[in-house]
Amino acid sequence: MPKALREGEFAVHYQPKVDSRTGSIAGMEALVRWIHPVMGMVPPDRFIPVAEESGFIVELGEWVLRAACVQSRAWRDAGLPRTPVAVNCSINQLKRGDFPDLLSRVLKETGLPPDCLELEITESVLFENPLSLVAGLSRLRDLGIRLAIDDFGTGYSSLAYLGHLPARVLKIDKIFVKNIVHGANFPILRAIVDLARKLGLTTVLEGVETAEYAAAVAPLGADQLQGFYYGRPVSAENASRVLARGLRLAGKAD
Repeated sequence: MPKALREGEFAVHYQPKVDSRTGSIAGMEALVRWIHPVMGMVPPDRFIPVAEESGFIVELGEWVLRAACVQSRAWRDAGLPRTPVAVNCSINQLKRGDFPDLLSRVLKETGLPPDCLELEITESVLFENPLSLVAGLSRLRDLGIRLAIDDFGTGYSSLAYLGHLPARVLKIDKIFVKNIVHGANFPILRAIVDLARKLGLTTVLEGVETAEYAAAVAPLGADQLQGFYYGRPVSAENASRVLARGLRLAGKAD
């Protein structure tokens, strides 16, 4: 995979998150894609675990981070709406003592304001030993970067830790949305959204794939929504077009 990175086989695609109240784009999530010259698009669930195990995720993660910051800055320079960009962060990156310094350097080099960058940390990783990560996460927060807990509800979470972590965003896993459509988990999801609100956390519902899903989650009052109904991950060029024309809840994204 390092060779693939050097030869330009990786790309960053962007998926919108929308404000549930206004229908406007609230941010973009940066998602790495491997476009192999022979195999075509390699699914992330095939190469990300290998990258994690080999340690290559640190190099790949830095590349994605820099690319996303450059793109977000380019959108600002083009006069497009202010669009925070979210980047997934590996535990291997978090454990590096110089990671906050790297982030600070990338922000300075790209000229991106810190509050335009959001780091997403998977819940199952974060809660394995949350207290050991608090100091490092606090350093990231002190840079002005927003921290998000991703895939909440699928790992080893403890609600007791939510009030102690310097996170500002809670992304609730798509399995809850899927189950609501099938008549289950609504009270649980309502309780999670209400608790997050009381803790001052922005809530994001993942996996809103259809109009049926969108209607099912509307009564919950989550802050942001993400899923294929509002837009699939697309290239930076196509994401720029989405930002330029805007996206409203009244209609499904192309």
